[in-house]
Amino acid sequence: MHLVRAVAGNWRAAVAAGLFFVAYERHQEPVFWIGASHELLLALGVLATTYAFVRYRQSGRRGWYALALVAFVFSVFAKESFLVIPPLLVLADWCVGRGPWRGRWRAHAPFWLATAAYVALMYAGPWPYPFGETQSGLTPHFFGVYLRSLNRLLLFVYGFFALGWIVSRLKQEPFAPLRLRAFFFFLAWLLVTIGPYSFILYEKQLSSRHTYIPSVATAALVGLLFAFVWERARSGSMRSAWAAVLAVCLAVNVAYIWKKDAQYLDRAAPTEHLIAALDANMAGAQRPWVVVVYDFPYPAIVGRGAVRFFTTVDPHAVVFRWKNRPKPTPPASLTLIWDPTSKMFRYVPLF
Repeated sequence: MHLVRAVAGNWRAAVAAGLFFVAYERHQEPVFWIGASHELLLALGVLATTYAFVRYRQSGRRGWYALALVAFVFSVFAKESFLVIPPLLVLADWCVGRGPWRGRWRAHAPFWLATAAYVALMYAGPWPYPFGETQSGLTPHFFGVYLRSLNRLLLFVYGFFALGWIVSRLKQEPFAPLRLRAFFFFLAWLLVTIGPYSFILYEKQLSSRHTYIPSVATAALVGLLFAFVWERARSGSMRSAWAAVLAVCLAVNVAYIWKKDAQYLDRAAPTEHLIAALDANMAGAQRPWVVVVYDFPYPAIVGRGAVRFFTTVDPHAVVFRWKNRPKPTPPASLTLIWDPTSKMFRYVPLF
């Protein structure tokens, strides 16, 4: 919300964008899943870096620039998708900066140099980036993922854009958003931030957890278009009707999230029950135990991650087996069997 107001100078657009972003269903997965929380950390870094840089350009205060550098360093350690930050800062400078470009490039140099060094290390460093393991690469698949994801993220923007254009035609005036640099800044934000995730080969479109940062632009565009129509509505009834349109959009998104919440809880149940079973049966164990888990409905790496981060049990002491894939099983101190009917673990107590 603060970024929209800083860039566009319109508090109505900022409020509408903030409301829409909170309710928007597309990016909710990193909020629900702790495994995707690094997307929230990256979003915090990207937003903080961009906002601080915008305020630096507007005020000239070096403290804002220092804050932008600190937030950028934070983003580097959050996730490799921080690579979107340097182009976003160039776009922000184009939107709010003053004076000739020749004197403005020096402020961008640290961001671009650090990013270039990171990319070089990704390809030629002692620990090259595992492109094969992450199932990503530059193939024709990229373009399909990119376009489908862009279209999905613009669905609400299409509607608000059409209504705004109709209002401008009825009033016989130019469509003001197309004359705002802020509008094109956030549109470019959307185009840039979709890119890094479109290289993932196993997706047909960006998953929810990868749309958190692009959704900032979606919300900002909706906010700008909402403010455009609101400011041209002369009567209270017209403004009430326009506010109702936004309210309906928010309600639709909230209802969708409400529905998805039950699905998220259902998907999380096996992992949560595994953690609870281990905590209940392994607490205070004074000697090594072996736990055999049968028919866990997710890959073993998910279960081991839950054991590692959310229990005091040694992950190497937990063995995952599936009855349809028989393998030698060590003698167990505790056996857990997932029951898909009751959606709980049945277990043989310690002996």
